[in-house]
Order: sequence, then C-alpha cells, then structure tokens
Amino acid sequence: MADIYTSANRVCVWLGENVDNAHLVFDHIARWKARCAEQKARGTFGSSDHLNRPHYEGPTLEAYHDMIQRPWFSRTWIIQEICFSHSAVVTCGPCEEDWWLLCNRIAEYGGFNYHPLNHTTPSDRWRMLADRQMLISRKNGRVRKIGLRDVANILEYSNLCGAMDPGDKVYGILALFDGLPMSVDYCKNIADVYQEFTKAVISASKALSILHLAGTKRILSDLPSWVPDYSVTAPLGVMPDATDRSFMHGDTGNVGWHVCVPVPGEVNTQITLSGKMVGSIAVMGPELVATTDNIAGSTHFTSTLRAPLRPHARPNDSGRTKAFLSIVRWRNQHHFLEWYKAYGKEAFPVDHIAALQQRGRAYETHLEFEPSECVTEYASEMESACYGRAMFVTDDGTLGLAPPDARRGDALVFLAGGFCPFVLRRRQDDAWTLVGDCYLYGLDPFVLWDDESMLVARYTLR
Repeated sequence: MADIYTSANRVCVWLGENVDNAHLVFDHIARWKARCAEQKARGTFGSSDHLNRPHYEGPTLEAYHDMIQRPWFSRTWIIQEICFSHSAVVTCGPCEEDWWLLCNRIAEYGGFNYHPLNHTTPSDRWRMLADRQMLISRKNGRVRKIGLRDVANILEYSNLCGAMDPGDKVYGILALFDGLPMSVDYCKNIADVYQEFTKAVISASKALSILHLAGTKRILSDLPSWVPDYSVTAPLGVMPDATDRSFMHGDTGNVGWHVCVPVPGEVNTQITLSGKMVGSIAVMGPELVATTDNIAGSTHFTSTLRAPLRPHARPNDSGRTKAFLSIVRWRNQHHFLEWYKAYGKEAFPVDHIAALQQRGRAYETHLEFEPSECVTEYASEMESACYGRAMFVTDDGTLGLAPPDARRGDALVFLAGGFCPFVLRRRQDDAWTLVGDCYLYGLDPFVLWDDESMLVARYTLR
C-alpha cells in the first residue's frame, strides 16, 4: 500500500455525502482563501490581519464537529494514506479541498492530550495526524521513512484508531518505518504478528519505548506477557512521558540504561533482557477506575490512592505526601501548586506548602495564570496517570503506581532500554511474566545504572 500511495499523483479522501451541513466547512475555507488572494493582490499578505484566521461559529462550527467524527478519521490506514501521498484532497459530496489546507485550519482547534474519560476529540486526532505527516520527508522524489526512535510517536496516534482486522493495527503502520525487517503476511495469526513486530522494534531501536505504550488492559489472551495488545483502542494507564523520545536520544554505541540488547536467536514467544532489580511490592491498593466519581481531588480519588498507605501512616508525614503528589511528573509547577492549594492540603496536611508557593511565585511574576484553569490542567494530568492503575508500597516503604494485576511479592526491575521500571513475576519455569510498567517515586535511572553495587541480571520474559 505504501508503494501505491507514494507513486500516486494524488490521494483522494472520500468522507461521504454532503450531510449535516458539511458544505459550510468548505465554504468557510473558500472564503478564507479568497481573503488571502485579496491580500496578495494588495501586497499585504502576511500582515497582522492575515494571522488571525476567521474562526468557525454557529452552524459552521457544528458542521465541523459532525464532519470530523466520520469513520475515516478513526482508521489505522489513514496514517499511510496521508504520510506517503504527494498531495491529498478531501472530498465530501460535491465539495473538495486540499487536505493540508483543511487540516491546517482545523488543527487549530485540536490539542495533543488523551484523557481516559474525555478521550480525544476528532480535532485532536487531525492535529496529531498532521504532525505525524511531517515526520515523513521527501528529497529528489524519494521518501525518507520514519526512524525507529519515533515508533512511539506513531503508536500514540495508531493506538487511538480502529481496524476491522486486528493485524492491521500493525500492518497499517509497518511501512512507515525504515529498517524494520518484517513483511506483511495475513496468513500469520495475530499473536505471531504482534510478537514479531514487538521484537523487531525492540531489536532495531535498542529501546523499550514500545512497551511503555501498552497500557494496563488486554483483550487477546494468547499473547506472551511482554507483547503489547495492539488491538486495544485507546489503552488505559499509559504512563506520563511515554512518548518522550528524549530518553532514547543518547549515543546508543555506549552501553547504558537507555540501550536494550535482547539475546539473539530466541524463539518468538520469549525475549531476554538485562536489568537491575530495585525492590518488590509489599502492599497493593485497589485500582483507580476511570469514572466521573473518581476525579482528582474528590474524596474517593484520594481514599483509593491512600489505601495502601494506611498500614504505614504516621501523623504529619510530609514525605509520603510529597511522594504521592510527585507520582505525576508535573511539568508546570504553577499548575501543580494551584491544584495542591485547592485539594492537596485538605487531603494531605503537610508542612512544605511554603516552598511550593515560593516556586509558584517565579511563574506568577511574568506570566498570567487563571487558577481554575491550572487546577483543571493538573487534575487532568493526574487522572491520566492514575486511572487504570493502583498505588503500591515497596518493601522499603517507597510509593509507586502499578498495573492493577500486580500483587504482593512481585519484583520491580529496571530493564535496560526503558524509562521506568517494570513489574515482573517469577514463573515456575524460572522465566518471568511481565505484568506491566510502573512508576517508582524517587528512582533516578542514571544513578541506578551507574551503581556498580547493584548487579545486572538477565530476565527471560514469556
């Protein structure tokens, strides 16, 4: 399919008939194009009045929302259709418009965040698709495919898409990657396809980023524990920063924590990786289910996450509170501070609020923030990190977030090539079951991997 899209002069995207006033969206773009042409004729194109494009309003905005909820936008194959095409045109009934122009206009309404309750809007998907298209480059008529370090970038989008054939969740994106030794074969069963793809990506990229996008739930029961279930749409419990490629951008020629080198020649059903054991689970709490009753700051949200802390509770224990609140690696300290002032003090009385306020003042001096928006932003990040997971306490009293299937006695192992630890469970055959990845408070992977007192061991996952 990639060869077809690459050699075609143009890809035509058929959205369906002109229903639900879809023509209003195309009329809107036509008026904007006419305005641009008029500015060019006057020699004012690119001036300040050009920068503020007219926004959708009223019936046009409703038509836009209806149009981008059509089935085409949720198909896995559209990533290839758009990324490999020289140009693409979107057709809806008698209406027609250049894909990039329509995408560029609509993408202004989209963001990048997926939330387990609010999911992702069609605008978000369109904007994400536009960004992935830019990963494909052309030079002298030749297509430069995506490097394997960007596999997480593609999977972030394809995880939100569906496919009639579960194998297409892999085959629909396979041709995007350069240097992946795998071909399309619909005679293989789904488990074999997913196994081959996962091992090929890990071996070629020398990283485990693909395992951090698996989430905490599965549909297929015949997969080895280390193979993600790509048939799951919008996986729950993907850890924050799972798509941050900066963890893998070091010099892969130097053996370090960011380099994964699987043992070659193994059967497809297992993979052997190097890692360091950092502890074990002593207490597991209940799963934080993604429901409207469990919004961040609510009593139920707090009590669910605090459940494993009760046996270790001490009055005015600021350390455990700080650990709890640091489970989400917040990027904006002001957002965190506003959430903490609204909910954290009441839920967890601590003595370090003054230090947090001092951090926040640095942002207040030169930026304007609406406190309510900050609270909402941080709460959304916290919910995305915690939903589908459970709080746990390690044997040495450290806190973390793990898949709900984890249990007491499971090992916490930092595998080379990952960016956070994995929960492993020993099998009777001395191999290991990979339960999922986890967040462990206070763990510095660079320090861990440089600590020669902690021995590196090999873990065979099945």
